[in-house]
Amino acid sequence: MRFSEHWKSDLDFDFYVQTLNNESFIERRWLKDIVDKQLKDANGILLTANMGYGKSSIISNIVCADRSSVWYELSKQILAYHFCRYDMDMSVSAGTFIRNLASAIVKLYPEMGNAILADDVASDFLYGTRFYKDPISCFEMSILNPLKYHWTTQKFIILIDALDECDTPDSFNLNDVKQYVRKTSQLTEPQISTLTKAANGNFLHVKLYLQYCKKTDTFDFRNVPNSLAQLYQLNFKRILKDSENLFFDFLPVFVVLCTIQNPIDKDQLIEVSQLDGNSKRRKLESLLEMN
Repeated sequence: MRFSEHWKSDLDFDFYVQTLNNESFIERRWLKDIVDKQLKDANGILLTANMGYGKSSIISNIVCADRSSVWYELSKQILAYHFCRYDMDMSVSAGTFIRNLASAIVKLYPEMGNAILADDVASDFLYGTRFYKDPISCFEMSILNPLKYHWTTQKFIILIDALDECDTPDSFNLNDVKQYVRKTSQLTEPQISTLTKAANGNFLHVKLYLQYCKKTDTFDFRNVPNSLAQLYQLNFKRILKDSENLFFDFLPVFVVLCTIQNPIDKDQLIEVSQLDGNSKRRKLESLLEMN
């Protein structure tokens, strides 16, 4: 090893992924055969589902798989995993992902890691700030080029959760987002450009705002919320209709929703929240249907 120090990652998801796995009760065994089949015919898999389906839990099951798990053989091939979380700015950065991937290689495969650390160009990118400004070049120069002769003997798996929350304002991604909007809406090109720019190329942001516009029957692209937090606040106000009493009536529900890490159905939510009175329960059911 050229350097004695351990190259550090920017984020550590170990505690987060372990918590998700501990709270996951269903292993989705049926998905394993599908994943195995797809990996035989392709270099990657994109798993898509609506919010609350449990995609993050599936990722945690794979990462934390022990010998008794159906995911164990797959987990042994994992080189690195990354979680894009809208509430953690660093986690949605492509540059952070690249540094974490390099860190995993250095830690788990010293021979490959040494090829990265011994490369002056790779080190300049990884120890500098250019990986934030030009992540595509950074990935090529700091990982692909140094390891071009090391990938032939073993297959590795890289897991990325919530890719649609990744902050990727580069031109290729922006064009992909625009293409998605063209296929799913009747917006004009100026409206598409305004929405894409306001969302900073975030697929989830664009998708949720289009849903909000359809539910409110208002397509105002002059005041597109510039963050997911603001967008969630708009939906919150839409559902509660600015009623302060409703907010306090259902405060236990909000506490539960902010605490849980796994999907929960309507009946479980009502039971755990311990709402008193049938009228409150009926009102909550009505609000949930509006969402």
